[in-house]
Amino acid sequence: IVVLVRMSADSDAVDARLPSNVTTLLKSSGVHIEYIPKVHVDNFYSAQMAKFHILNLVQYDRVLFMDSDVMPFGNLDYIFHLSEGEKPSLQENVILAWNIEPAAGGFFMLTPNHDDFLQILKIQRDHLLKYKGNFDTVQGWGHVIQPPDHWENLLGIQSTTWTFYGAMADQGLLYYWVKYVKKKVSIIKFNKVET
Repeated sequence: IVVLVRMSADSDAVDARLPSNVTTLLKSSGVHIEYIPKVHVDNFYSAQMAKFHILNLVQYDRVLFMDSDVMPFGNLDYIFHLSEGEKPSLQENVILAWNIEPAAGGFFMLTPNHDDFLQILKIQRDHLLKYKGNFDTVQGWGHVIQPPDHWENLLGIQSTTWTFYGAMADQGLLYYWVKYVKKKVSIIKFNKVET
């Protein structure tokens, strides 16, 4: 288990760390602590985008990201195993469609790669510079979805526009990244898998 920690932008210390008692507890539980750089603007958007730092955890073949409010009730190693071998059941990137979005930002698996990490940072930066905080619901993060292609959520809603919940944030970037940049994704929708 790896916990990503980003200290508040308001923190005075350049090299701020978790309190030693918290660090000791996490390490004694086998948790690896990975500090990520502070940001200039600390807000919901920057917090959501910080999760893509998992792409830089190159010491792992795959990383399963879970938001802090996700509670696994069993061993999830099978997700990794299903994406390995000569004939894997799952692609190397796995996302879950959710009630109102085609990619839930709180639970997904990616394949770490430092060049991919740099590329996704560039996508974020270029998007911010181009749209200056506005979001193009046709172009999305850089791809116009043309029929018969579409996204679909668990409610069965389908569309070719980037209008789903979180499209302008982590969930949209995640969907764009795995489906249109990497082109290697398994999308889990209830009891079926779309590859």
